[in-house]
Amino acid sequence: MKRIWIPGVILAALAGGTVACSSPASRASAAPPASPSTAVAVVTTQAPQVTDPNGVTCPVLDGLGYCPGDDPTQAPQVTDPNGVTCDTLDSLGYCPGDDPTPMQQWCNGNGYSDYQNVQSDLTQMGTDAGNNDLLSVEQDGAQLAQDAKNAFEDLPPGSKHQKFYYGMYMSYMLIAGLKAVNGDVAGTDSALSSTDQFKSTVLGLVNQCTG
Repeated sequence: MKRIWIPGVILAALAGGTVACSSPASRASAAPPASPSTAVAVVTTQAPQVTDPNGVTCPVLDGLGYCPGDDPTQAPQVTDPNGVTCDTLDSLGYCPGDDPTPMQQWCNGNGYSDYQNVQSDLTQMGTDAGNNDLLSVEQDGAQLAQDAKNAFEDLPPGSKHQKFYYGMYMSYMLIAGLKAVNGDVAGTDSALSSTDQFKSTVLGLVNQCTG
């Protein structure tokens, strides 16, 4: 037997016979058909996720800006003396940012009430003096002295000048009350007259409580 080598193909001469070689095309055509049960992959797209203020993620936020079911609980509302509502009041009893000015605090507190008490005492003393009721005048003087002392200890906010004048006004009111307790009519009148020089400054302060 004689063999002849050719690149890629071997021809064998066997007693006049030939050996057939199959081509790539014929081999491909002989491949078995695809199985009908082959699974088809389905690609799904994940919805974009968002995160709410509580750190919870979801596809979309609700009207309050939170994931559904994660809305914050609404805190009970309270109302301060100025009629402003908020979640909680501060140490002064007002909503944050709604605190009254120092003058408003003085007007709403004992400061303005003490001033009003002094004025009420003066009115009552004038009425009793006009009726020549000296015993009542002495009692009025004791009350005036006490209320003037309270007012002196709770000066209104303002400049040093304003506070000084207000303090002097109440000091002379205190003296007038003590003079009245002792039946010193002349001393009472003199002390009351001394308050006139401070009256305009005092009125400028206290009128802020009614303006």
